[in-house]
Amino acid sequence: MKTCLRLASLILVVCVTSVPLSVLADGNEGVTYDRVQLSVSASRVVVSDLSVATLYVERDGKTQMEASAAINETMAWALAEARKTPDIKLETTQYSTWPVHSDNGATLTGWRARQSLRLETAHNEKLAALVTSLQARLAVESIGFSVSAARRASLEDELTREALQKFEARASQVAKTLGRPGYRLMRVELGNTGGISPPIHYRGVMAMADRAMAPAPVQMEAGEQTLSITASGLIQLDSRP
Repeated sequence: MKTCLRLASLILVVCVTSVPLSVLADGNEGVTYDRVQLSVSASRVVVSDLSVATLYVERDGKTQMEASAAINETMAWALAEARKTPDIKLETTQYSTWPVHSDNGATLTGWRARQSLRLETAHNEKLAALVTSLQARLAVESIGFSVSAARRASLEDELTREALQKFEARASQVAKTLGRPGYRLMRVELGNTGGISPPIHYRGVMAMADRAMAPAPVQMEAGEQTLSITASGLIQLDSRP
């Protein structure tokens, strides 16, 4: 009797462990062979139509209030100057103050404050002229270019259609080349890249020691960007007829 029970247990173990791994991996989905991973992309080269510049002001003071007051006065001037130029979006960012200590760190010598001003527009020449004038009291941190949200959305819709059409054509080609009547789409994912150029960073000088020196005109050239949509997915080939 004991021998029979041990034999029955052995048979049960063999039956359980002999289930195909492909079935266990996919549960109710069935077999996982005859699957092909595909990836295609659709791209467009476009001229950047949006310019962004970030400037900043940094001031020292004996007290935190003194440093903040100097920052506020300079930024108020910059905003007033910027508002004279139409079609430019203004945004103040990154306001901060922190203590300044002596070289050995033992003595508090004063306070330092900093604030940034972000400018965004579709008018390149207007932004270049404004940045040039603002450098009288602010420093340029970075200048960058990108594709506007409206234009990006329109292009992404177009590129998505193209990428999916390419994916379908590639899948059909694979099935035909391998002698299969068709395929089943298991998974498809879409991703986008491009449209924003790395910002150009500057080592600006704060309020110039010699105010008689006029800042050099800023040269800005947007250039081109490449927008891409990638379609990646998995297909399962139909069985041979």
